[in-house]
Amino acid sequence: MYRYEIPSGIGYYNLEILLNFNDFDVEIFYFLFEPHCHSFRGNLDDFHHLIYYNDGKINLTYEGKNHYISPNSFLYFPPRHKHNEATLEENLTKYHIQFSILQKKRKRKMVEKRLPMSQFESDEIFKSITQNKMHVVQDPHHFSRNLLEKIFEELESKKFGYLYKINLLFSELFVNYVRELNMDSYEYTPQISSPTSNSISFIISGYISESYKNISLNQIARTYNMSERTVQRHIKSLHNTTFKKRLNWVRIEAAKDLLLDSTLSIIEISKEVGYKSNSYFDEIFKELEHITPKEFRKLHQST
Repeated sequence: MYRYEIPSGIGYYNLEILLNFNDFDVEIFYFLFEPHCHSFRGNLDDFHHLIYYNDGKINLTYEGKNHYISPNSFLYFPPRHKHNEATLEENLTKYHIQFSILQKKRKRKMVEKRLPMSQFESDEIFKSITQNKMHVVQDPHHFSRNLLEKIFEELESKKFGYLYKINLLFSELFVNYVRELNMDSYEYTPQISSPTSNSISFIISGYISESYKNISLNQIARTYNMSERTVQRHIKSLHNTTFKKRLNWVRIEAAKDLLLDSTLSIIEISKEVGYKSNSYFDEIFKELEHITPKEFRKLHQST
């Protein structure tokens, strides 16, 4: 990791930050903080660019068209984008992230998922940052701005565990970016009260993914010293669902792995993932997958 200073701010490159989103990774090479940015000219390169404008106004010329961008906005450019130039009406603060996307073979094992994220959510992030066009995304609640400020503080402090903290912060940043981008199309909750609130949401979700065999809403509430209602709110903010539905989804995903990669009977798998009743397991499996566990195993063994 290298730190360098420029007249308008401070930059870091060779960050070696690798974010894991199920079947693809985001590798971040470059992070720039410019509190006194005067101009911006895009380069033809092979990287994705995510730029956040904090204060000030900008008139962007892109592919022959002018675009007015208000403060507290993300600007996304795909690789090899055409020449563009931004002329500022006044000074502004800018954060610039340069990253690449590394696809990997889809893995079904839950233990290999670094983030407690559904495949649908992971696919939405991939789709949103691989479209070959420019995006402008508003950050009306300044949540992303707070995350970027914390990332810069961690890079500057280099306190114990700062790389781990930065990975978490960047992951939350990408989730929030896609959430705001898709807030008109998908039932995500667009506003989160604070970065701490969202971090706790991730922790609770991870706890469910790790302890799904024997867990209850009351147990989570006691573990994190909060009410059951608060736990439900955190799950709702991240997954737009209830604790019961999230737990069933996690258990069925685990059951699907066992159906494909083990010789356990369906009754044994039902108990292994936390269901005391095999008939209830069959009912939930069919509700989520639209086929029974027996049909699922037979279908995939024949392919």
